[in-house]
Amino acid sequence: MPIMSQVIRTFCVVAAFFATYQSSMAETPLPSSVELNSHRTISANARELEIADGHRKRVKIRVPARLGKAMSDSSEIVFPESNSLVIDGREFFLVIVGAPSTRQPMGYCGAGTESKLYALQIDGANASIAFEKLIQSCLKNIDLASDGVAPAYRSISWSVHPAGIRVRWMSDEKDHEVSRIFQYRHGQFVEIPIS
Repeated sequence: MPIMSQVIRTFCVVAAFFATYQSSMAETPLPSSVELNSHRTISANARELEIADGHRKRVKIRVPARLGKAMSDSSEIVFPESNSLVIDGREFFLVIVGAPSTRQPMGYCGAGTESKLYALQIDGANASIAFEKLIQSCLKNIDLASDGVAPAYRSISWSVHPAGIRVRWMSDEKDHEVSRIFQYRHGQFVEIPIS
């Protein structure tokens, strides 16, 4: 009987450890803002992007019309990276805009999301689209890589060498599990092979 109680006690300790570990990993949220080189921050508020200086003065960022429309129809606006990246003297930040897959909640993909990744070049209070890509889609069966605990958007990050964006998919538009780098070259982000 003492051996059995020792086994049960050990099992309970191990189970408690894993439950605590998973809980702490699940609670690791995505960044709520992006810090720029100038120590200003960008955040999302009421389906818009705002920029704040060190004195907390907030100004709406002007974005291209198609991005403004996507944000106004969005169900989520998230930042996969907490910092911007300066490449060739231009400063970029990443933002993901997600919208419901369909307007019919009881139909196919009723609870699904269509998410697009944007790399925006920031200049003062103006942002221009330098890159955009559908990264997750219920309708097209595109899924980011996920460990089942951390948010799937953790599969998106800056790449420093080469300078660009790294994305990992569990299932891309061709139904492949793949990682891709979109390198910034000659003024645009282009996909390069990963060796």
